[in-house]
Amino acid sequence: MGDNDVVENEDRVTVVDKRIQLRLRGGHVLRVVRQHYLRKDIPCGSELCFEGCQEALSRRSRLPKDATHYLVPFSDILANFMPILGVPRANRDYFSTISHPKKASIYFPNEFSTNTFEPRMEGHESYCLYQAQLSFKAASWYYEHLGGQKPIVILTENIKYLKDFWPNLDSAFDTYKSLKALDESSTKGSEFEDYIKTEMIEAGIKSGRLLEGILRVNKYHSTSEAFVTDFKSQYEIFIPGHINRNRAVDGDVVAINLLPKSEWVSRSKRLENKKSYLSESTWERKGDVDRCGKVVGIIQRNWREYVASYQGREVEVIEDRKTRSILVVPFERKIPKIRILTSQNLNGQRFVVAIDNWPSYSNYPNGHFVRRLGDIGDLETEIDCLLMENNISVGPFSSGILNEMPNGDNWKPDPNEVSNNRNDLRHSHFIMSIDPQGCEDVDDALSIRTLKNGNLELGVHIADVTYFVKSGSLTDKEASQRATTVYLADRRYDMLPSVLSGNLCSLLGGVERYAVTVLWELDPKDPSTVISVWYGRTLIRSRYKLTYEAAQTIIDGNKSPEDIREMVAELKNVKGQSLGKRCNQLREMLTTLCKVALEIQKKREKEGGLSLESTEAVFEFESSNIEDLKPKEHLIVHEVAFPDFSLLRRHPYPKREYFEELINAAKSKGWNIETYSNKALADSLNSCRDPNDLIINILLRTMATLAMVKAVYFSTGSLNRDEWYHYGLAVSHYTHFTSPIRRYADVVVHRLLLAALKNQNWWDFDSEQSVPNNEELSELCIHINDRNKAAQKIQRASAQLFQTLYFKNRSPYDPGCIVEAVISSIKSNGFIVYIPRYALKGPVYLSNAEDQEDNSIHIETLHGKKVYKLFDHVTLCIQLSGTDAHAHSLTFHLLSPKPPRDSIARNEDGKPIDFFNALKLEQEEEDNKSLSETEEMKRNNGNQRKKKSVYSFF
Repeated sequence: MGDNDVVENEDRVTVVDKRIQLRLRGGHVLRVVRQHYLRKDIPCGSELCFEGCQEALSRRSRLPKDATHYLVPFSDILANFMPILGVPRANRDYFSTISHPKKASIYFPNEFSTNTFEPRMEGHESYCLYQAQLSFKAASWYYEHLGGQKPIVILTENIKYLKDFWPNLDSAFDTYKSLKALDESSTKGSEFEDYIKTEMIEAGIKSGRLLEGILRVNKYHSTSEAFVTDFKSQYEIFIPGHINRNRAVDGDVVAINLLPKSEWVSRSKRLENKKSYLSESTWERKGDVDRCGKVVGIIQRNWREYVASYQGREVEVIEDRKTRSILVVPFERKIPKIRILTSQNLNGQRFVVAIDNWPSYSNYPNGHFVRRLGDIGDLETEIDCLLMENNISVGPFSSGILNEMPNGDNWKPDPNEVSNNRNDLRHSHFIMSIDPQGCEDVDDALSIRTLKNGNLELGVHIADVTYFVKSGSLTDKEASQRATTVYLADRRYDMLPSVLSGNLCSLLGGVERYAVTVLWELDPKDPSTVISVWYGRTLIRSRYKLTYEAAQTIIDGNKSPEDIREMVAELKNVKGQSLGKRCNQLREMLTTLCKVALEIQKKREKEGGLSLESTEAVFEFESSNIEDLKPKEHLIVHEVAFPDFSLLRRHPYPKREYFEELINAAKSKGWNIETYSNKALADSLNSCRDPNDLIINILLRTMATLAMVKAVYFSTGSLNRDEWYHYGLAVSHYTHFTSPIRRYADVVVHRLLLAALKNQNWWDFDSEQSVPNNEELSELCIHINDRNKAAQKIQRASAQLFQTLYFKNRSPYDPGCIVEAVISSIKSNGFIVYIPRYALKGPVYLSNAEDQEDNSIHIETLHGKKVYKLFDHVTLCIQLSGTDAHAHSLTFHLLSPKPPRDSIARNEDGKPIDFFNALKLEQEEEDNKSLSETEEMKRNNGNQRKKKSVYSFF
């Protein structure tokens, strides 16, 4: 396009003369002059338009008003990347494809609009640059035309656009240069073998010559040990060394070739010293060895965005002296260092990077900078890091979701809903909830009463979440994506908006709430025997919201009514005889509930139910007796659900070889562990008790826990009935049902249950509450299992964060750092210990270890040889260690081969410390001290000291 002559034809049309240069085959240039028509009335096509121009598009597609942004692709994107945008290369009819109503996009002829057209400067700009200029002007006009209601995002590969309009956007320049460097990189000497071709991989797997599985890197030996479980045979293959790993990253689906048996080695039995590099020479080639293999191809990459930091080393200045090639260290120890190009100062920062490729000539993969998270050590940065690493989204709920919420301030039950669809239990049942201290999302409540026929009636009342969360709604879709409420040591991220989770669905004391109720009629002589069961929707009013501590205090009967009143909010204003009467009523109900729970627990243990332990730090106090009431409901609910497909939870049988450590540990004390059935295992664990050392039984149960396969959700239509079994509870079928506020699986089970009961004549089932089919349910179960795993992982990481925060800046001589520990496992260069006081587990390194046996290790000291045996009690010092690149960790230093005499170090009360509350208590003491000093300073010179928070420990 060249110079133009403008002729006004009508009010709405402008005629422009365009000069076009056409290059002929012979190389000659033909100059042509054509008329170009510009219009003023071309509509913008947006539903947000307030100038009325969208009225002309009544029969065309429109840009939706609920979009987060509008995307304007430049011509270079249209030419090269249309398949990514959903337009096949073979289909060059862009107009009809883009304008399809389902695409939520429009074709805007910017070259024919007087608002967005401008003439080309002949001889001063290329055609591509001119097209980019027109596209930018169209994007600018849209933003102004719509009054800035929506962000306009420009999509282009044109580097001049970045230089001219975003000269200070370093992250975009870094990404561009990183990708450009990949295209320009030349082949160098190979460090790794090239991958074999895809067709050879497929043929090799089909013939059995190659194996296929997911690569799992050992985080404690990340540079030298990885494993692959073959999909077909389920054999575990050891991948020794980074050369055999051949550029595969943790989580990749890989093709592996077995190494010759002469090259098979066994995995290391040493403790990794974090100050040294674990070389391949530590592998054992004698005795038992593992099947070993090497990666020969990648079937599916599992690359994602990674949190990383820069340690200030290995910098190579390239190009324009501003851009550096640096190695960044991922927060996840399983991931190798990543090389990126950047011009930014990233020292002391946590940021996000992505892997682009991993050439065979490089020790490290190439990647690019994505975004910055914040300063290392800042609490919110560290939490964001954990959320990012576990792929957990905790953004605010959208306005569309909030618009679906009822008004929580003046909500009342609908009389028609109650009379038509619910049983009113407000006055007939004594209902109360029992939950941890500070719990706001009360999912369930309990009731117990004696019927006229003398039988007991046990009731569990669960929040009726599905009444408020309709299937397919925006709230339902968001809840299914989150799948679970995420609990951290100092906060939680709800699955549902707070108006539901903390109010309308929460079964709070003294308020009316919708519920789904299960009522069991029980034999009073044997409460574990169920005579009949009833399910249905109800209206309830919980009389008390109790904590576990308050419930236990009331049952014990050692406190006066006045003391109990201080623990129960609903008794605050009750006095005199009425107070004593209500306390006695509460005690009677709780005592009866505990008797029923005890009978249920006895029956569960008799049938082989396992009682296991965990060594994780405890942040909540729980009552096993009260919790034992809930599994009964889980067992029965499936009986009324769909026979073809229901959502259940299965716990597969563990492999016998996983119990070897447990069996050998028990044998060292002269005990025998049977693992042929869950009942045999439970009986064995119950018999392994040392009256002089109760910690041993806890450790054995912990080993049993580690040997277990994780329980998972599944659809009954996808597995044979013999695969439904729940090993830990010793039941043939089991499901979750009592926590729909915080678990989406429970929401699904509620819908299935209510759909199965819809034919009852007293109930008008809501037709909107549709249920998934078997295929949809199976996919949903996979997603829920993945989200649950991530939630559990981040919960542990959060606990570790506050553990390290607790020990930060403490002197080795601090009484809190000198502790008793029990040896739980023997290694070739040290042992693993368990610290009861803090519920911590970790390694103790011994540099002068000599002989190691299964249950003992010999150490040469100045005073002769010392033998440490399994379950010996020792004294340790706890100190903080690690680099800023990863999560800080605790190191344990051996002080004495004997346990400490100090009662605090010995933890005689038996309760693990709550690190977060301990930090809060210490901070309160610090604040009180600071307050006293502040008052003194104010009296002297009027100065005040800035108040600290618990997070200032960072």
